[in-house]
Amino acid sequence: MGIRNLEVVALGDSNPEKKADWIEAKVKDEGYDDVFFVDDSLPNVTAVRKRLKNYPNVKQKIQHITSKENDTKTPTKQYNQSSQIWHSFMKKTPKEKNDILNKKIKNPSTNKDIKIASALRYDKDSAVYKAALQKIK
Repeated sequence: MGIRNLEVVALGDSNPEKKADWIEAKVKDEGYDDVFFVDDSLPNVTAVRKRLKNYPNVKQKIQHITSKENDTKTPTKQYNQSSQIWHSFMKKTPKEKNDILNKKIKNPSTNKDIKIASALRYDKDSAVYKAALQKIK
């Protein structure tokens, strides 16, 4: 996928809170400010998403993925398009990323302006997430 500086860690514990603890320690204790968390367990994704809400200045991409074997409704085309957009975005310089993430878009659900960075924290099926994804394209 072209992701550099990727760290894959097996914690040896299926407790979603342990995964959220590990991610939070990276942010809180080690100063990580950009988190890309992908997991096939929805409870893990939910726990990490909930925990990282305490760190609004941390750039975050939290994604629940499934395989076709586990979920026949997997939107493969949509996932591939999202992945390509995100991959292209990650190639940008930190300043370019920051400029994009600080731009505002209109949330179709509320008709209010929202930063792209905030919109990308919404559920991937929400209208505001999809609008933000198109803006970073």
